[in-house]
Amino acid sequence: MNGRIFASFLCALLLPGLVPTASAADFKLQYDLRVRGVAVGQARVDVGAAREQGGQRLRPIRIRAEVQPLGVRVLGVSGDGTSWLDASGQPVRGEWAWNELDTPARVQAQWENGKLDGRYFRGGEERRRIQHEPAGHSSDLLSLVPWLMLKRPQVGQTLRTTTFTGNQIYAVTARVRAAESTQSVIQGRRVVRLDGTAIRPGRHRQFKIWVDAETGLPLRLAFEHDLIGTVDALIRSEPGVVTAAP
Repeated sequence: MNGRIFASFLCALLLPGLVPTASAADFKLQYDLRVRGVAVGQARVDVGAAREQGGQRLRPIRIRAEVQPLGVRVLGVSGDGTSWLDASGQPVRGEWAWNELDTPARVQAQWENGKLDGRYFRGGEERRRIQHEPAGHSSDLLSLVPWLMLKRPQVGQTLRTTTFTGNQIYAVTARVRAAESTQSVIQGRRVVRLDGTAIRPGRHRQFKIWVDAETGLPLRLAFEHDLIGTVDALIRSEPGVVTAAP
């Protein structure tokens, strides 16, 4: 995936069914995207129930999002991506499409025995193919946060994975910090904060995830966008609950 804009955007939008205690049924989450307190877009996450596919039980996670910085359409990014995850949170295949600066792009990816084969298309042409076999756990943009949540983050833990962004591979590390109560997430809820870094040669990204300490639900993500600065993704609604944005 184009690393500078949509990858940094989606890398923070992995807000799916990550809740370890969640029902096996389908459910939906919604997030507002803000820059310096100003709304710039929204994201919707549809988490499907696990279903039999090709001899495996796979759970689809679909993210649809749109960002329009400063209300300028030509600077906007819109995307629609789905990944299918096994019970361990490992992606098995993924199909993502988006429009970035008025240019369409898409990714097709599959994992077999942990080995990735990913193809990146832009402007109707295949621009890059990545075949990679990581030494440890492997994730993609839509499965990173669900995997972190399935690990039941505990204060003091350090979690590591290798993440495919569509046209790059990042080594991701997330350190779990002490639980806190903060009005900047949702008033009155105890949260654990994960401080993350994503590194590849010549590139170093940082992000933060605030997680409900009891349910494991991601309430907020903060990340740096190459063009518009720090973006906050704030939960607006969750299964059975509607929350007022802070």
